[in-house]
Amino acid sequence: MRDKSANPVRSIPGIFLERNPIARTTEYRADIDGLRGIAISAVVACHINLPFAAGGFVGVDIFFVISGFLITRLLADEYDAHGRIGLADFYARRVRRLLPPLLLVVAATLVAGFLWLLPDEEVALARSAIMALLFAANIHFWTVGTGYFEPASTLLPLQHLWTLGVEEQFYLLWPLAFVGTAALARRRNRPVLPALRLVLIAAVAASLALAIVQGPSRAAFFLLPARAWELGAGCLLAMAPPLSAARARWLAPLGVTAILLAILVYDAHTPFPSFRAALPVVGSVALIAAGAADPRGVVPRLLSQRWIAGLGKVSYGWYLWHWPLLAFVRIQWGGGIHVVRDTSLVLLALLLAIIMYHRVEMPIRERRVAGFGDTTRSLASGGALLVAGLALAAALWVWAARPSPAGSLMAQYRTARSGAVRDFPFCNDPAPCASGAPAGGPALLLWGDSHAAQLGHALDLAGRQAGIHILTRTEGGCAPGGSPLGVRRGDPRWMACAAFEHRVRAELAGLRSHRNLRTLLFAGGWDARQAGWERQLAADVDAARRLGLRVIIARDVPLHSRDVLRCTVRRGADSCAEPRAAIERRAAAVDRALDEIAAQRPDVRLWSPLDRLCPHDRCPAAIDGRLLYRNQGHLTLDGSAYLAPALRPVIG
Repeated sequence: MRDKSANPVRSIPGIFLERNPIARTTEYRADIDGLRGIAISAVVACHINLPFAAGGFVGVDIFFVISGFLITRLLADEYDAHGRIGLADFYARRVRRLLPPLLLVVAATLVAGFLWLLPDEEVALARSAIMALLFAANIHFWTVGTGYFEPASTLLPLQHLWTLGVEEQFYLLWPLAFVGTAALARRRNRPVLPALRLVLIAAVAASLALAIVQGPSRAAFFLLPARAWELGAGCLLAMAPPLSAARARWLAPLGVTAILLAILVYDAHTPFPSFRAALPVVGSVALIAAGAADPRGVVPRLLSQRWIAGLGKVSYGWYLWHWPLLAFVRIQWGGGIHVVRDTSLVLLALLLAIIMYHRVEMPIRERRVAGFGDTTRSLASGGALLVAGLALAAALWVWAARPSPAGSLMAQYRTARSGAVRDFPFCNDPAPCASGAPAGGPALLLWGDSHAAQLGHALDLAGRQAGIHILTRTEGGCAPGGSPLGVRRGDPRWMACAAFEHRVRAELAGLRSHRNLRTLLFAGGWDARQAGWERQLAADVDAARRLGLRVIIARDVPLHSRDVLRCTVRRGADSCAEPRAAIERRAAAVDRALDEIAAQRPDVRLWSPLDRLCPHDRCPAAIDGRLLYRNQGHLTLDGSAYLAPALRPVIG
C-alpha cells in the first residue's frame, strides 16, 4: 500500500473536490516528485559550492510549498470522505513518513560524534540532536546565534534539520487549525472551504508581513512565523479555483524561470528570506498548479521523467545524509572548498538514501514492519524511537564531560574553549576595569574589541613590571573605528558599538585629568572589507593626540586559515603551524592602512605581535608545550602571557 503522504490521493466528490480540479489528479503525481528532485539537487549543489548554484538554498522554500500543498490535500481528502479528520491517523502517517529515517541518521551522527569529535563539539552535537528530536531544531539554531550562511555553520552536523523543525511545527499546528476552523464553520452553518481560505489568507498575509519587517534576520530565516506564508502558499493552492490547461501552458515556463532565476542569481550575500523568497515560492506554486491542470504539458512531462522523479522519491533521505557527511569531513580536514571531495560525499549520501528508501522508508510507510502496522503501534513505536534517540544524545553529552589529565593537551583544550569570557572579560562601561601596577602612576587605556581584550593578560603582566596602571575598555565586535562586518547602520549591533565608542571618546579627557592617563593603545580585529574604518580610526587617533596622549596601534595577532586549537588537538602542533608570509598576506590590506595612519603621524607607534608569535618565519600553534590560540585568531591565556615580554618595552 502506498503511503498517502507521498502525493495527492484519490478524487472523491465533496465540499472541496467538486469545485477544486487541482485535486482531480491521478493517485500519484510524478511531476511533484520531479519538483522535489529539482529542489534537493539545488540544495546539495549549493552546499558543495558548485558553480551557478549559489542560490540553491531556495530548494528549501520549494519543499515548504510542496509540504503545504500535500498536507492540505490529505486533510481535505479525508474531510471529504468522512466529514472529519482523524488526528491520530494523521500523526501516525507523519511518524511513519518522517521519524524512522530521521532517527537512523541522528543516531549515526551521534555515533560518529562519539568517535571523532572533541568534547565541546560533542556537547553541541548532543544539544542539537535533542532539540531536533523535540521538533525544535530551528529554534535551537536560532538561539545559538550561528547564521545559515556563516562559515561556522558548515561544521554543525545537524544544522540542516532546522527545516524539519519548521515543517514538523507546521504538521502539529495546521491540522488542529483545519479541524477547528471546519468545526466552527459547520457550527455556524457556514461553508467550510471559504472559511479555511479566509484563515489561510489571513495567516499568509501576517506571516509575509512579518518576514518583510524582520528582513534577513536569523529569526526570519529559522522560525516558523516568518516562514509560514511559504507553507501557506501551498495550502492555498490546494484550495485554489480551477486553472485551465491553456493557462497552464504559459504558467509552467514562468514557474521554471522563477526557480532557475533564484538559484542562479541569489547567493549567500542575498538578504533572505524577506520578500525575496517569493521568487521560488511563486515558481513552485505555478509548477504544481500547471501540473494539475495540464499533466501532459511539456514542463510537467519533463518533471515526470523517471530519473528526476526518482531523485524526488529519495530526496528526504538524501537531504538527511548529505549534510552530516560534509560536516564531519570538513571538521576533520578543514572547511575549504573541495568540489571533487564534496561531490563524492554527496554521491555517497545519495547511495545511502536509496538504500534507506528501499530498506527502511518504504517498508515502514507501507506498514510491512510489525511495529508500524496500525495507528496505535505507529505512535507507540515513534515515541519509543524518540526516547531512544534522546537517551543516545544524553549519553554523548555525559561522555563529553569526562575529565582529562591535568596539563594534558586535552585539558588545555577544554580550558581554552571554555575560558574566553573568564580569561578576557569585556569591560564596556565606566565601572573600574583596571590591572597592572596600582593606580596613581601613569596609566594606559586599552581600547578595542575581543582582539584587544585578549591582550589584557599580557598588559597586566607587563604593566606590573613597568609600573604602568592598565585601564580597559573593550566590547565584542566593536573594533575602534568600525562596527561588526556586515552589520548595517541602525542595526542593534551597530548601535551598541556606536554607543560604546561614544562612551569611550567621552571618557578620555576625564581619564587624562583624574586617572593620570598617558597612553592610549588601540587594538582590534579590523577587516579591510569594512568601509571607512581607517578614517574613523585616524580621527580617534588625532583626538587622542590633541589631548596630549601617547598613541600606540597594535597590529592583530596571526589570523590562521583554520581553527588552530582544534587542529592542534587532532593533528599535532607541527601540522598546524603556518608560514609567517601567509599570515602577513592575509593581513596585508589592514596593515597597509595602519602603516598609512602611522606614516602621517610620526609620534604614533605601531606594534606587531608577529615577531614574538612567529619566530623563524613560522607561526606555531604551541610553544614549549603550551597552546597559543583558542580558535582561528584569538589567544589563550598562555598565548597572551607569552606576549608580555614583547609589550613591556613598548608601554614603558
